[in-house]
Amino acid sequence: MPKVRPLTEAARKAEAELTQRQRVVRIISTAAESRGFDRQTLAKKSCMDVQALNRRMRCESDFRMPELCRISDALGLDGQCRAALCGAKEKCRFETGYRAGASGA
Repeated sequence: MPKVRPLTEAARKAEAELTQRQRVVRIISTAAESRGFDRQTLAKKSCMDVQALNRRMRCESDFRMPELCRISDALGLDGQCRAALCGAKEKCRFETGYRAGASGA
């Protein structure tokens, strides 16, 4: 496994400035990638139109709560990651800086 370098102060600041929309996209992208899903596969498994998923992943529009629920189910996300998608300040294991057992951001 490659060594993980600690975040620099600039990286930590940039991470803190992510909007909720960007945070959601990053969690979904990382989780989908870890499961080997491309956008077309994710759209199909979450019963979404591919074009709508692409617009939301480009941050052109917000995800709706039912879409986030279906995506969470398709990706098999745990409760903490589901909460992170819905706007809670909890960290998801697919986010930079995640530590198991740590809460809040």
